[in-house]
Amino acid sequence: MLTMILDTFRDAFDYLDGPPIRVTGADVPLAYAKTLEQNSM
Repeated sequence: MLTMILDTFRDAFDYLDGPPIRVTGADVPLAYAKTLEQNSM
C-alpha cells in the first residue's frame, strides 16, 4: 500500500499546490458497542 501511495505522490507531485497533509480522526479508543462504533466512524 505504501508503495502505491509513494508512486502516486512521485508522479503527481508537480500538480500539487502544496505538500500533502494527513487527514485522520482523533486519536481516541473505539467503542465496542456497534452503534457507538458506527457513530465514531
